[in-house]
Amino acid sequence: MAATGGALPKKDEPLPALRCGPLWMHTCVDGGAAVAASLAVSPFILIIDRAVIEAAAGQDTLFRRIGVGCKEMILKPRTALMTRAYAMMTGVYAATYLAANTIDTVATRQRYSQKTHVAATLIGTTAVNASACIAKDVAFAKMYGGSGAGKKAMPFASYGLFLSRDLITIFSSFTLPKMLAKGISSSGAMDPVSAQACAQMVSPVAMQGVCAPVHLLALNMYNAPVATVAERIRDVWRVAPATVVAFGIRMAPAFGIGGIMNAALVDAGHAVVCRSAPGEAPAGPP
Repeated sequence: MAATGGALPKKDEPLPALRCGPLWMHTCVDGGAAVAASLAVSPFILIIDRAVIEAAAGQDTLFRRIGVGCKEMILKPRTALMTRAYAMMTGVYAATYLAANTIDTVATRQRYSQKTHVAATLIGTTAVNASACIAKDVAFAKMYGGSGAGKKAMPFASYGLFLSRDLITIFSSFTLPKMLAKGISSSGAMDPVSAQACAQMVSPVAMQGVCAPVHLLALNMYNAPVATVAERIRDVWRVAPATVVAFGIRMAPAFGIGGIMNAALVDAGHAVVCRSAPGEAPAGPP
């Protein structure tokens, strides 16, 4: 799941820049920022996701495949980027950022309450990101799962596991940090602001200890549909430690750099729209 990277407005205090200029200009900004941020972070995420699938299929070790992917990206960037896989990865994050940006823009211009604003953003981005990620993972498993992988159908159980992984990621990125921050600050170990920042950074990364095995199990059910429980445990454990580390590293561009870049471009773009086309946006629901 990709984080939006943008801060939500306080109740009854919408962003001034979104109150001026036509809505279509702001949505163009939202789309441009989403695509730019996605183009920037997708290469690194693609390298890790592809390497995990190849390692899970027994083609090579995970970090060796990551090294091969990095080498190809550096020495042959045109070859690496002019692929269906890169287009799909870019589409996943562009769609996620765009959903978050446009929902935020509309909710702010229409003066929705903070509760409605947060709920709409969370539900909208979750629906878009989860569906896009599952479609991407199914396609990647067929593309990089080894010989004959593309001819097999993805088991329904794998779809369920991919969805569970995304829900866990969402929980660890939005709900769990608030719970942890409250406990940390109430213990006196940190002030509330520092506790929230710490929890927001640590929680999604730490939860990869759960998400990575779930992801690997989904791939294993596709790669070895008739394996026994013992064989699945063995195959998942073989690559789980390295995958947990790789997924933890993967969170930096997916949830950090991309979100920050998206938010910065959105803020700058909306400010330009406001200066070029001033005027108060029509009021919406209170």
